[in-house]
Amino acid sequence: MTPMQGQGANMSIEDAEGLSLLVPGTLREDVNAVLKRVESVRKPRVERVLEETRKSHGLGGVAERLVKNLEWICGYEGVAKELEKMEVHEKEIAT
Repeated sequence: MTPMQGQGANMSIEDAEGLSLLVPGTLREDVNAVLKRVESVRKPRVERVLEETRKSHGLGGVAERLVKNLEWICGYEGVAKELEKMEVHEKEIAT
């Protein structure tokens, strides 16, 4: 993660939040499944942040891109909420 949008530390904090799904009592055999669920939310988000950060290396436009993406960057509610949204979306598709 490059420092152009100041998101590197944020991504690590969000990753730590995602790991909170490994609650005490999680069985060893369930860890991989939990980590895959976390990755299903985190990977697309981190990839998009990285893509926007790389765009910021160009000349000009940094402020415009930041403002354009501000709601998406700051509106993230965490892995659990994103998984809930995904499950609702999957149910809607199935019906």
